[in-house]
Amino acid sequence: MKILNLNFLILSICFIFIVGCKKSEKDDNNNQGETYKDINVETYYSFSNNMTSFEVSPDGNKLYFVSNKNVFRYNKSSNQLDTILKAKTYDYTCNYVHIESGKLYVIYLFDWKGYIAISENDGTTWEIHETGRYTNVAAGLYEGAFVNNYLNRLFELSDGTLMIPDIAYSGSGIVHSQDGGKTWTAKASKQNYIGAVDANDRYYAISKSESSTFPTKHMISDDKGDTWTEQKDKSILATDINGNLISHNLDKFYKKENGVWKNYQFSASSPIKNTGTFSYSDGGTFNSNGVRVINRRDLDVEFDSQNNLYFLYENKIYKTKLD
Repeated sequence: MKILNLNFLILSICFIFIVGCKKSEKDDNNNQGETYKDINVETYYSFSNNMTSFEVSPDGNKLYFVSNKNVFRYNKSSNQLDTILKAKTYDYTCNYVHIESGKLYVIYLFDWKGYIAISENDGTTWEIHETGRYTNVAAGLYEGAFVNNYLNRLFELSDGTLMIPDIAYSGSGIVHSQDGGKTWTAKASKQNYIGAVDANDRYYAISKSESSTFPTKHMISDDKGDTWTEQKDKSILATDINGNLISHNLDKFYKKENGVWKNYQFSASSPIKNTGTFSYSDGGTFNSNGVRVINRRDLDVEFDSQNNLYFLYENKIYKTKLD
């Protein structure tokens, strides 16, 4: 009888050990982001017309956005909406608005010339600088640093240099400014669809996909775009206020914290379900003019000083937090 009890005890210990190992393995998988945490998404601001890009103030109280070629400022606490940069003519097109180090930057196109407008007083007055001009509009040829960029990104590097990924069809790659945006220098780069730059000035880009045979790749550069290395990881959409990498797909956000991906899924009560995918592809299709069609998708994402995440989708700005 004692032998049976001893055998039973040994079997019990083995069973507990196996179950413990399985649980530990499951916990490790959870830490790697294989389970999802539901997050609540609220509608922060809704506009009656088309919004193409936005920016949020560090305190989260003010929104700056582009709509119908104009730039607006919305004060959440006072519910006041002001036009801070107005289109001059029908061919005046504001593209993107950004905040870096307390300054507002607006990239726009007017009379087939590219400009960047800079404001140090919240949009009351603007300093305008030309960045380039078209020499052959039909062919997309221009002179200068850049005329019209297609990706809503402007980054400030650790040394204060400003960088814009310039992916105009005839663009040189990326452009840099070392005087706060007054003058710009184009730089050739094999990758220019850059979604994020981290605190160490590492660039994260998505390569163009020519076909299913040559799919999109995730690329990184540690020398400001001189050379690129493929990275087997998620496509990087942004970095949060703490420097964590952010990725996104459909109804999920992903945050890489301490080297581990954490996955966040929109809750059932969220007012939005599917926001597409951050991507850059070329399926080899051509339009009626024989021009190759480039398919791009970039979700506009911003963070305030409290690390709240804001994103723009279908003329509404949504707010959530990846805790």
